[in-house]
Amino acid sequence: MKRIALIIAYDGSAYAGFQIQKNAVTIEQVLNESLSAFLKEEIHIIGASRTDAGVHALGNVAVFDTDTRIPPEKIAFALNTCLPEDIRIQRSYEVPLTFHPRHQNSRKTYEYRILNTKIPNPLLRKDTFFYYRPLDTLKMQAAAQYLLGEHDFQAFCSAHAQVNDTVRTLYEIQVERDGDLVCIRICGNGFLYNMVRIIAGSLLRVGTGDKQPEWIREVLLSKDRAQAGDCAPAAGLTLLEITYEPLPDALFVQNEEIVYYLWQKEIREKQKAYLTVISCNEGLKENISRLTLKTFRYGAKWFYVRYEGEDLAALCGVSRHNTYREKPFFTAGDYRYVLYGDVIQMDRDLRANPPLETAQRVLLVPCGPEEDETFLQLYTQCFFSAACAVTLTKEDLTRYREQQKTPYLLFAEDKAVGLLLLETQEEAIEIGAIGIAGRCRRKGYGKETMELVAAAALSAGKKRVTLQVFENNKKAVQLYLHTGFYRISSRERWYVCADVKKRAEDAKVSDKMNENKC
Repeated sequence: MKRIALIIAYDGSAYAGFQIQKNAVTIEQVLNESLSAFLKEEIHIIGASRTDAGVHALGNVAVFDTDTRIPPEKIAFALNTCLPEDIRIQRSYEVPLTFHPRHQNSRKTYEYRILNTKIPNPLLRKDTFFYYRPLDTLKMQAAAQYLLGEHDFQAFCSAHAQVNDTVRTLYEIQVERDGDLVCIRICGNGFLYNMVRIIAGSLLRVGTGDKQPEWIREVLLSKDRAQAGDCAPAAGLTLLEITYEPLPDALFVQNEEIVYYLWQKEIREKQKAYLTVISCNEGLKENISRLTLKTFRYGAKWFYVRYEGEDLAALCGVSRHNTYREKPFFTAGDYRYVLYGDVIQMDRDLRANPPLETAQRVLLVPCGPEEDETFLQLYTQCFFSAACAVTLTKEDLTRYREQQKTPYLLFAEDKAVGLLLLETQEEAIEIGAIGIAGRCRRKGYGKETMELVAAAALSAGKKRVTLQVFENNKKAVQLYLHTGFYRISSRERWYVCADVKKRAEDAKVSDKMNENKC
């Protein structure tokens, strides 16, 4: 069994859209029937974008599973001989069996073409919308900029759409004129039902002078479909391409409702994602639930979330079923978020707790760029399973050095046994990270390192050594207490949501594999 991806171009004029329907011919139906006949097996494709009736495409994407021995790249040529002239496969290639065209980080680009002249051109009637009133494309471009970024596009979604999440991100909008043709090109991470056509219809009202560019922002904030322009005809719309990209390490989003920071770097290696909500005017639970679903869809199994300076359970309402026996938790949508723990600030006052003499078994060696690989390997060993310890890269270490943070390797027994990250502050030395490799733990190296840091801080004229640690990391907290640290305050409170369904499915797969091994 293998999974084949298709890049599909089609003239949608004769079809009732992409998605299969009971009483109408669609692109999906034609592809299913043609592939089944050609490969002599029942085929059901999964499309990336379910375009509306009459909408065209140059680069839609679909996948299907097959047992065929035909080379993947040859399928496009063979299949085209079975398809009608208004559908053509541009390319075929193999993808992993786990690839789902709608569950990947992607960018979709649509173009809406308007023939803006007094007399229609019959040769362009199938792929343009004829509009005779003069259009000011500069005003349309100015209005379009209000739509950039992540927003709730409910006002630009058909009232008949059955969707709970109306938040989308638009990366680029360009309105350009080439002679009598006005093209509106929109790139985003996804689109709602009729969204591009309603945006085009709204920009037309600005282009004619009926509305000023600022009106688009008012419509966006209203979340009311009745406030937007008409839905422009389908003929002018073409899906140009869908590109798949690696997840960005982090996202910073600021819009009318919420400001947040989403860390996705750990999804691939650790199946973990982290959300810090900086502020939220409305829809806190809805946004948390939406982002949880998004990260789970991209492969995360654990989603950690906090609100900067606030307790999320207090903001979202602790369940009335919570008792003193349970950890604090709250619910958002279909998800339950349980307290993971507080990050606490701990300080050691060197005047009250000066450094103690040590056996001097540990040597602190500043880590230069040539030792970065060793540092990163040790960091992964020490912190791979830690909840909020993100994986570091060489670029991170370079940035740390620029910020006056110094990485160290800890040597003992003629080898590197751990690592240390220190930041020099005005009155203190901040321990950003300290870790001892598993094979070298319980030998007192961590305690000795703490004393060496304290001695270095005192000799540099500093008054304190500071650090942050999860309160539920009992062993680390005990070590710090035994070396003269005391708790100052709680800095952050993290909650965690586990994708129970995904973990259960993974467990079933693991059990089945073990049965096969037996």
